[in-house]
Formats: sequence, C-alpha cells, structure tokens
Amino acid sequence: MNPDIFQHPAHHIQAWDSHEFQEAGIEVSVLRGDLFHPWIQGNKWYKLRHFVEKCLIENNPGFISIGGAWSNHLLALANIASNLGKTSRFLVRGEIHEWDKAPAIQQMRSFGAELRSVSRNAFKEILSGKLDMKTIWPESGDDCAVPLGASAPETVKHVADWAKHISGIADFTDILIPAASGGTSAGFLAGLNKNCRLHSVEVLRSGGGIELESLRMLSESKLEQSPELIWHDQYHFGGYAKQNSELFDFQLALEQNFQLPTEHVYSGKLFFAVSDLARKRVFSKGSKILTIHTGGLFPWNGMHISKI
Repeated sequence: MNPDIFQHPAHHIQAWDSHEFQEAGIEVSVLRGDLFHPWIQGNKWYKLRHFVEKCLIENNPGFISIGGAWSNHLLALANIASNLGKTSRFLVRGEIHEWDKAPAIQQMRSFGAELRSVSRNAFKEILSGKLDMKTIWPESGDDCAVPLGASAPETVKHVADWAKHISGIADFTDILIPAASGGTSAGFLAGLNKNCRLHSVEVLRSGGGIELESLRMLSESKLEQSPELIWHDQYHFGGYAKQNSELFDFQLALEQNFQLPTEHVYSGKLFFAVSDLARKRVFSKGSKILTIHTGGLFPWNGMHISKI
C-alpha cells in the first residue's frame, strides 16, 4: 500500500461566513477532512494508523472488525486491506436482510470484504468485552483485531499527532469535533495546545458514556489533557443517524449557500451545533472557530441524494 496513511494529507480550510457569525463577532472556518481521500476520510486516516502498522509488523493475513451497515470505519478499513493485499472480515450489526443491499456494504464487498451478521445483543457483548470477535469468526484467529470505530488507547497518539498538526496551521480559540466513540476526543485532548478550547458534539445518546470513554482512553494512553474540554450532548437529534426536518433543511441550506456538503450522522449535527452555539452567543466575541469535518461523504449520501 502507498505509505501516505503515515503522512499528513493536504489540509484544506474553508471559510464559513454566515450572517449569524458576523453578528456574534466570530470567525468560523472548516477543516475539510472529507477531502483527505475518497474512502479514508477525516479521523479514520489517523485512527487506523496503529492497526495498519501492527498488521504490517506482525504480518497478519488481514483484519477483523465490527460496525454498522453505514460504517465509515469499515469502509476505510476494507479499502486499506484491499490495497495491502490483506483480507478483511467484518461483523455487521443486525440481521443480514436489514443491511445486505446497503450501498456501503456493496462497496465493502467490492474491496473484497467478507461480511457476517451479528445480533444486536452479541454486538453489545463485543463492545463490553464479554465476547470476542474471533470467537464468532474462528477463521480470523491470526487477523489483526480492530475495535469499533478504531477507537482504542493505542490510537490516541496518532489522533493527537493530527491535533498538533492542526494547532500548527493557525491559532484557533475553539475547535469543534463530532463524538461517537470517544477516540477522536481523546486524541484532541492530548494534542491541541492549552490555549484552545475543545468542543465535543455528541451525535448519539450515551448518557455521559462517550465523555467518560474518551477520558478513559486518554488516561490509558498515558498522555495528558492539554485544552479545556466542553461537552455538548444536546445535538443528537434523537440518536445515532437520526435526522428530522430541521436538520435536513439546515444541511440543505448549508450546501446551497456555503458549498459545505454534509451527511446526517456526524457532520450535519456538528455544523448545526456550531450555528446554534453561535446564535446563543456561547463563543466570545473575537473567537476564531475551527469546525472539523470528519468525512463520511460518499456517492450514495450527502444532501445531493435525498432525505433519509
């Protein structure tokens, strides 16, 4: 595989200048992580580094991982495995009839991924550590195991490296990221400079679980928190991948008026949060805001398709 994944991709920063930002007296920019790579976008570029390196060093035949039918993580990993000449085995949440025809699933298969369904109860047991992925798929015994979302203490240092790189591009007072598994939040807590505030916007209902998980991973990584952390748990719109007409209309206007494409799982909710927080004057006048677009835009999603 091309070793580019071990380097920083080009970082394109786009201005987002809306009337409400002007009234609030703040500057808002967007880091377009969706432009890093057609399939390995945003935080996945950094979160998967550890496992790619481990697989190459240990000469594993391939990868085994877990996720949902629309997983950015599984899609990126399938592409990496294909380029490396490695196998990829994925346990997909839910009954096969629920996800077999999903576009992301078809794309994973085109990269050579083997897929098996796993019940929601078994999925939860794997996440809690009560059940091992390789127990369900014994043939994967020598594969490199990659956890949900590639979030683990071992990946924090690579995400922190990304955060340090961003800090070196320009001085921002506030940086906002979406949060689903906690790994990206943990890395940014370790890598951003101490004069910056990190805002993590939760995109699912966790009851405080994601914030605790991010702090656990940071602690186990042996790295220390640098910036102040501000956690926002009110922008999940009912849960993971949930969308209502308000969010849909916001995303549509965002793409039409500012040429900022989003999807409804991560980036749409994040951008809505930035706009809402600015309207509520949460950011101090003169603040320089950077919104991290972590990707997830593929031919089958985004606002050019339709409401989900």
